[in-house]
Amino acid sequence: MWPRSLANLTGSLWLKRGHLIASQIVDTACTRAFSSTTTLPLAANLRLPLTEAGSPLRYRPRLAPPAKKRPPKGLDPTQDNLAAVVGYSTAGSYDLLTLADRLERQGVYETHYLVDELTAVCLYATAKYKVDPQVRPQEFFFYEHGSVVFWNTPELERESVIQFLRRVSMDPLESAVIFEESEMMQYALTAEPTRLQRDLIHLNERDSVYDKYAFSDAIAASVKLGTLESALDRIIDSIEHVSVDLKRGQKISMSRREVLQKTGEIFALKHAVNLAGDLLDTPDFYWDRENLETLYHATCAHLALSKRTRIVNEKLTHCYELMDLITNHLNDAHHTRLEWFIIILIMIEVGFELLHFVERFI
Repeated sequence: MWPRSLANLTGSLWLKRGHLIASQIVDTACTRAFSSTTTLPLAANLRLPLTEAGSPLRYRPRLAPPAKKRPPKGLDPTQDNLAAVVGYSTAGSYDLLTLADRLERQGVYETHYLVDELTAVCLYATAKYKVDPQVRPQEFFFYEHGSVVFWNTPELERESVIQFLRRVSMDPLESAVIFEESEMMQYALTAEPTRLQRDLIHLNERDSVYDKYAFSDAIAASVKLGTLESALDRIIDSIEHVSVDLKRGQKISMSRREVLQKTGEIFALKHAVNLAGDLLDTPDFYWDRENLETLYHATCAHLALSKRTRIVNEKLTHCYELMDLITNHLNDAHHTRLEWFIIILIMIEVGFELLHFVERFI
């Protein structure tokens, strides 16, 4: 009896030490994962433990992501020479060849290909009709990664084109996400060199289509990043209950299969942010075009692309750390269960041997 009691005592001490280490790891992971994101909707319903002073422990609210630099949604009525540049990300990607063919068949827009190195990246189109010769024509930049940028295009026409794009879209997005993550800027024609001043694009009257492309490229990257931020928010919401269960000491309500699937979603989003686009680097097109590169970088800085990309990567890292913690916990539980199965089988085998021993000698 004495060795058995000593073994039980030793085992309980190791178990308590393991729980203490696990709780410290959980607290660290939860603090990293949720200290700079959004508030916990279930926190108000939790019975929070008391500190030594008697006041309830406060859950640090998840802060909303930093607001992107968005210009006003409408044009300035005090300036008649302003027009709008609006960007949307509507799908995972476009089939540009099919899009060009269908636009030509429609007969409303005329398609143009830019330099050879942009043929697979962007399709440029202009409206064939002109309601008023004094009004600047509508122009469109369709990007292969599923974004479109409109220049001087009415809202009703923009919505019609977005509906038309669904026919050539792969992995189309929901309408709520498309319009929520849109970007709008204003531009005005001027006799001075093209530049971006604050949130207003000053476009030279003899503007080159490549100047517009540089601005459009940055806006398209911003709206694409916006849809990725929206996808990340959905992932965070889907795993939020895990941290709450860990805080409350409850059983984790995720299976190993679900954890593996969620980890795959995190890595797929990380691939889209870091490898599938040019969010971390300047596109090759601007390497030998310094004036266009200046316009592109100025617009990216205005839309805070670098900062937003860094924040997305940090959030993805925290989500992965949480999933890795859950994976290790579930694997340990699985291994423990297998060890118990082996112990039980050994005990059964020992029981049979005892029975054979009794039959032989008793």
